[in-house]
Order: sequence, then C-alpha cells, then structure tokens
Amino acid sequence: DHVINSRETDLAEDVAELSGGRGVDVSIDCVGNAGTDGAPGTLEQCVASIHGGGTAVAVGIMHIANTATIDVLGLLTEKTITGSWAGSISPHKDLPYWVDMYAAGRLDIGALVDRTGALDEVETMLNELDQGLVTKAVIRY
Repeated sequence: DHVINSRETDLAEDVAELSGGRGVDVSIDCVGNAGTDGAPGTLEQCVASIHGGGTAVAVGIMHIANTATIDVLGLLTEKTITGSWAGSISPHKDLPYWVDMYAAGRLDIGALVDRTGALDEVETMLNELDQGLVTKAVIRY
C-alpha cells in the first residue's frame, strides 16, 4: 500500500514508478483543485496517472471556475475521463435499498456525517464546506 501526497511530489511520476511505468486502471479525483502557477490541477494529475484504456473519474462538486488542460494525445490511447454527480445513483432503485439497509442496522449513516449544526449555523457550515474543512454536513432544526 502506498500514499502519494501530490502537494509534495508529482503524482503521475510516482504512479508510473510504482506501476512499472504502466499507470493505473482507474484514478479518482475527489479534491477538484485547479492548478496554480503552471502546476497541474488534481484532475490533470488524475488523467496523467492512468494508462491507455484507463479511466479518470472526477467526483463531487468542483469550483465552477475550474478548468483542466488535458493531453489530447493521451486521449488517442483510449483514456476515458468521466464524472460522478451525487454518486451517480439511481434514486428509485438505490434509495429504497439504502433505507432497507439502514432499517436492518447494516448502514451507519452517522459515519457519513462529519459536521452537524443548527439552522443559524448555515453560513458557517457552508463556508466550512467551501474551505474543504468538512465534506458532509447536516442541519438540525
């Protein structure tokens, strides 16, 4: 098992080294940071770390102004770039299943929440979400 901190090193280079130059099958960008000062953003690093035929997935909500520069030649090797919005669920099928799992005690919803607050804390909670301090917040009123 390996952890790569892409703030400190080049993700694609490290992945190439760990995979014998091949790259990975799937790379998932859950951060959505734009590149700065000519450095690649997290989606660009994600795409650069997959091999031809691999899939890069952008998860969640990235800032609306974010853009990414993608190596077009890499796309000719049949790399796939896709996104996932709200887990790409099918609500009519998935929600009843999750409710049944929760009712049976097999789904710990509380473990998914990392911040709760009152209605008068909404502005603070939204700022915390925007700053990346929390990922899932629940308002109690």
